[in-house]
Amino acid sequence: MNVNEGPTASSTHLSPARPPSTPSRNPLSSIPDPANSPFDTPRRRKTPSSTLRAPQSCKWPRIGKVIPVEDIVNASQELYGFTPREWQIKIFTKAAEGFDTFGIAGTGSGKSLVFVLLALAAEMADCNGLVIVISPLKSLQKDQVLRFNDGTGRAHYKGRELKISAVAVNEDNHDDAVFTQLGQGSFRLCYASPECLLRNTRFKKLFRREHFRKRIIAMVVDESHVIEAWKDEFRKDYNELYTLRVIAGSEIPWMALTATCSTQTFEIIYTTLGMGGARPFWGIDLGSDRPNLAQWVRPLEYSVASMADLFAFVPHAPQSPEQFEKTIFYFRTRQLTRHALKICRSLVSVQFRSVMYAFTATASEEFKDKVTDLFRTNEARFIFATLALGMGLDIPDIFRVVIYGVDTFNDAFQKGGRGGRARDLKATMIWLVEPWAFNRSKVLEEGNKLSKREHAEEEKRRTMDPASREYINRSQSNLCMRAFACNHFRPRPNLQGFPWYQAEGSDSEDEVEGAEVTWVVEEQQIAMGGACGCSSKCCRVDPEKSIGLLTDTERALVLHHMAMLAAPTGAHPTNTPDNQICSTEPLSDLISTCSSAPLRCSKPEREVLRQALVSWRDARWASIRSNNPFLSREWVLSDGNISRLVDKAHILLNSHTVDARLVNDIIKWMADDLKMHSLVSTLQNFCAARREREIREAAERKSKRPNSRSVSSTAHDTDLFAQSSSENAISSFTWQIQNYIH
Repeated sequence: MNVNEGPTASSTHLSPARPPSTPSRNPLSSIPDPANSPFDTPRRRKTPSSTLRAPQSCKWPRIGKVIPVEDIVNASQELYGFTPREWQIKIFTKAAEGFDTFGIAGTGSGKSLVFVLLALAAEMADCNGLVIVISPLKSLQKDQVLRFNDGTGRAHYKGRELKISAVAVNEDNHDDAVFTQLGQGSFRLCYASPECLLRNTRFKKLFRREHFRKRIIAMVVDESHVIEAWKDEFRKDYNELYTLRVIAGSEIPWMALTATCSTQTFEIIYTTLGMGGARPFWGIDLGSDRPNLAQWVRPLEYSVASMADLFAFVPHAPQSPEQFEKTIFYFRTRQLTRHALKICRSLVSVQFRSVMYAFTATASEEFKDKVTDLFRTNEARFIFATLALGMGLDIPDIFRVVIYGVDTFNDAFQKGGRGGRARDLKATMIWLVEPWAFNRSKVLEEGNKLSKREHAEEEKRRTMDPASREYINRSQSNLCMRAFACNHFRPRPNLQGFPWYQAEGSDSEDEVEGAEVTWVVEEQQIAMGGACGCSSKCCRVDPEKSIGLLTDTERALVLHHMAMLAAPTGAHPTNTPDNQICSTEPLSDLISTCSSAPLRCSKPEREVLRQALVSWRDARWASIRSNNPFLSREWVLSDGNISRLVDKAHILLNSHTVDARLVNDIIKWMADDLKMHSLVSTLQNFCAARREREIREAAERKSKRPNSRSVSSTAHDTDLFAQSSSENAISSFTWQIQNYIH
């Protein structure tokens, strides 16, 4: 079921009877001491303004009058071009009635329209009301403010022109004039960070004024899932939002909105914001599924540092910017982000480098705005980014999102949700993960010892996010990845008033008075099989086909770009456009001509090279040990240098000459001529054995004789992580290379 179709979805209304008798878990039972808060205690006025106090019998107490929903729907359509859906209207009306509200809906479903309807209703009621939106990022605040202040829409109500003015208050916009206008009621929407609301002196003064507090219709926490991730270390003020609730007044309803919310995330948000206490609670869970967004997990075939797996997305000899499909590449660190941009830019000619940009937190706000605008107008096509580019990014035509490396499940789906915000666009989320993240397919028998590397991989698997591990490994199984994601982001809170509440040591028949809690669940239908769009075996069109993203054409494209990087500087395509390596011949020709296609180095082959280098080092060390007993193996060749040579194996294979100069370009190594010559010979023998294998297999394919599977094809045609297959491939290739090395 498409979550954007809200009204047509079946509903399950979960309004439980009274909960079991237990000590209350309500956070309101321990109200913080206002003396310890960053605010002074509000002063009471003897004669509060009667014009702002709504009648107690009013159904919308903070607004003062009830506006017909039909009028609000029409005004929204005229101002913004959006017709509110049923679930949006329901959350809005519950918030207007004074409920604490919670909304879970997929990325791009229109959650921001909910609190805009509150501001619109205040404008139509002419009550001078204000909606405060707690927003995590300045870029998100700016994007929202520009959307509401563009002045393109026009609407009238009872002879008055409606206008929803918004302002963002942060370190870029915090002058006295802004706070004066806020105090005078010039704005209907105010976006601010929790740090600004809790620490800014001018905001403290505003919250002391009863007149200002009475104007606040609701406090909204947008992208509320960040509370869990940020409250302890990164931005601790998110953990102090309940203090803000106490200071602003318990009569003000709060709203939390998010696209991804697990059970743990929900419980943290609910308790941190003090929901379900002084005010009744109403929430809706529409699920996070996006049927138009395919979900793929693929193991990295090359090392993380090489970035070679990204080369499949860079077009071959592009003729126009449109050949770069609109993509965001997400990385864990700024260093990886800049490294990927540098390498991918080097693969194309100068005139197309301007379609690629990096977006990180350390960039200036002006640069971030420029990159976002270029991406929105299609002048930029590839964005290499960290999590700094994400929440609230409203660009509907992003064709693909690539997540590079293992990440937490919640963060990965937040990033992937940037793609395909337009409902009619078929987009793809591709998660490229390190091979160690996949479970070992062969259970080790008791007594077998793990190598040092296998121990490290086991430890990394053990400590990684459990949800990420389950989801990633489903791509190798007959269990649907999309179904797991939908279930994971379907919270079942163990909180008082919810049907899943189980109090320890209580009698289920006991009843106690509790706050009014209503939770509505919109059921989702997952289309299993080929229509699902995930990469698990049960949902592939061809279950026997490799899970890899790379087709033969895409793999040839990777090899083509790798050869470009390995080519001498003078032969680089940006300097020599007519060079053969940058020719515009069809990629099918590159595939069919094995001898002319660049060679790739698979994981088993890299392991062979590692074993060869270790054997060479041990032999050298044994020959000198008797005369130099205090020298270690590391003195001959360090583990770090071995790893660097292994990581650059594809460069060795595709270089015309493997010599001392190439070795010195790859590793920093001080060696005499004899030792250097010996190492170069070992590397040359490895490359010769690999090339001979390629030539022999090409001849076998040409004559159509049955042939044994190569190391390269093992990763493509069979289960990449079949332990026995990998071991057999390594053993076979090791036997061949020994004829050269020894």
